Amino acid sequence: VYSARVLLQPYDSIGTDYAEPCIENRSMISSDEASIMEQGFELFPNPNKGIMTLVYQLNETDRGELSIYDLAGRKLKAYSLITGNTTLTIEENDLSNGVYLYQVIINDKKVKTDRVVIIK
Repeated sequence: VYSARVLLQPYDSIGTDYAEPCIENRSMISSDEASIMEQGFELFPNPNKGIMTLVYQLNETDRGELSIYDLAGRKLKAYSLITGNTTLTIEENDLSNGVYLYQVIINDKKVKTDRVVIIK
Protein backbone atom coordinates (compact mmCIF):
# COMPACT_ATOMS: atom_id res chain seq x y z
CA VAL A 1 0.00 0.00 0.00
CA TYR A 2 2.82 2.39 0.88
CA SER A 3 4.45 1.87 -2.56
CA ALA A 4 1.16 2.57 -4.33
CA ARG A 5 0.69 5.80 -2.39
CA VAL A 6 4.24 6.91 -3.19
CA LEU A 7 3.63 6.23 -6.90
CA LEU A 8 0.36 8.20 -6.88
CA GLN A 9 1.71 11.17 -4.91
CA PRO A 10 2.94 13.19 -7.95
CA TYR A 11 -0.58 13.00 -9.43
CA ASP A 12 -2.37 13.96 -6.22
CA SER A 13 -2.94 17.69 -6.74
CA ILE A 14 -4.80 18.22 -3.44
CA GLY A 15 -2.40 16.32 -1.16
CA THR A 16 -4.62 13.52 0.13
CA ASP A 17 -4.04 12.52 3.75
CA TYR A 18 -4.97 8.89 4.31
CA ALA A 19 -6.93 7.98 7.45
CA GLU A 20 -5.04 4.71 7.89
CA PRO A 21 -1.29 5.39 7.83
CA CYS A 22 1.05 2.77 6.43
CA ILE A 23 3.56 3.54 9.17
CA GLU A 24 2.30 3.19 12.75
CA ASN A 25 4.20 6.17 14.19
CA ARG A 26 1.58 8.42 15.74
CA SER A 27 4.06 10.16 18.04
CA MET A 28 4.70 12.73 15.30
CA ILE A 29 1.19 14.23 15.75
CA SER A 30 1.02 17.04 18.29
CA SER A 31 -1.61 16.90 21.01
CA ASP A 32 -3.41 19.93 19.48
CA GLU A 33 -3.57 18.21 16.09
CA ALA A 34 -4.78 14.99 17.70
CA SER A 35 -7.60 16.80 19.51
CA ILE A 36 -8.71 18.46 16.25
CA MET A 37 -8.69 15.11 14.44
CA GLU A 38 -10.71 13.49 17.26
CA GLN A 39 -13.44 16.15 16.99
CA GLY A 40 -14.85 14.33 13.99
CA PHE A 41 -16.27 15.60 10.74
CA GLU A 42 -19.07 13.72 9.03
CA LEU A 43 -20.51 14.54 5.61
CA PHE A 44 -23.81 12.84 4.79
CA PRO A 45 -25.76 11.53 2.97
CA ASN A 46 -23.26 10.01 0.62
CA PRO A 47 -24.21 9.55 -2.19
CA ASN A 48 -26.55 12.54 -2.40
CA LYS A 49 -28.42 14.72 -4.92
CA GLY A 50 -26.29 17.81 -4.35
CA ILE A 51 -27.72 18.52 -0.90
CA MET A 52 -25.47 17.38 1.94
CA THR A 53 -24.73 18.19 5.57
CA LEU A 54 -21.39 18.42 7.35
CA VAL A 55 -21.59 17.83 11.10
CA TYR A 56 -18.58 19.15 12.99
CA GLN A 57 -17.31 20.71 16.17
CA LEU A 58 -14.89 23.62 16.01
CA ASN A 59 -13.24 25.28 19.00
CA GLU A 60 -13.52 29.05 19.48
CA THR A 61 -9.87 29.61 18.52
CA ASP A 62 -9.93 27.44 15.37
CA ARG A 63 -10.44 28.50 11.76
CA GLY A 64 -12.00 25.96 9.42
CA GLU A 65 -12.91 25.43 5.80
CA LEU A 66 -14.58 22.73 3.74
CA SER A 67 -13.46 22.59 0.11
CA ILE A 68 -14.89 20.51 -2.73
CA TYR A 69 -12.64 19.43 -5.62
CA ASP A 70 -13.17 17.63 -8.89
CA LEU A 71 -11.08 14.52 -9.58
CA ALA A 72 -8.52 16.62 -11.46
CA GLY A 73 -7.85 18.50 -8.21
CA ARG A 74 -9.50 21.80 -9.18
CA LYS A 75 -11.18 23.55 -6.26
CA LEU A 76 -14.84 24.03 -7.15
CA LYS A 77 -16.35 25.34 -3.91
CA ALA A 78 -15.17 26.50 -0.48
CA TYR A 79 -17.21 27.03 2.69
CA SER A 80 -16.09 28.63 5.95
CA LEU A 81 -16.84 26.70 9.12
CA ILE A 82 -18.29 28.60 12.07
CA THR A 83 -16.93 27.91 15.55
CA GLY A 84 -18.93 25.82 17.98
CA ASN A 85 -20.71 22.50 17.68
CA THR A 86 -22.74 22.92 14.52
CA THR A 87 -23.71 21.76 11.06
CA LEU A 88 -23.19 23.14 7.58
CA THR A 89 -25.87 22.43 4.98
CA ILE A 90 -24.60 22.51 1.42
CA GLU A 91 -26.93 22.82 -1.56
CA GLU A 92 -24.96 22.46 -4.77
CA ASN A 93 -27.19 22.32 -7.80
CA ASP A 94 -24.20 23.34 -9.99
CA LEU A 95 -22.38 20.05 -9.45
CA SER A 96 -23.27 17.36 -11.97
CA ASN A 97 -23.40 13.63 -11.39
CA GLY A 98 -20.03 12.24 -10.41
CA VAL A 99 -17.40 11.68 -7.77
CA TYR A 100 -15.85 14.64 -5.97
CA LEU A 101 -13.25 15.00 -3.26
CA TYR A 102 -13.72 17.12 -0.18
CA GLN A 103 -11.24 18.37 2.37
CA VAL A 104 -11.71 19.77 5.84
CA ILE A 105 -8.92 22.16 6.77
CA ILE A 106 -8.57 23.43 10.33
CA ASN A 107 -5.92 26.05 11.16
CA ASP A 108 -4.22 25.45 7.78
CA LYS A 109 -3.91 21.70 8.41
CA LYS A 110 -5.82 19.02 6.49
CA VAL A 111 -7.78 16.97 9.01
CA LYS A 112 -10.01 15.01 6.65
CA THR A 113 -10.04 14.14 2.98
CA ASP A 114 -12.68 11.88 1.49
CA ARG A 115 -14.92 11.51 -1.54
CA VAL A 116 -18.56 12.34 -2.05
CA VAL A 117 -20.78 11.00 -4.83
CA ILE A 118 -23.53 13.06 -6.43
CA ILE A 119 -26.33 11.25 -8.23
CA LYS A 120 -29.30 13.33 -9.41
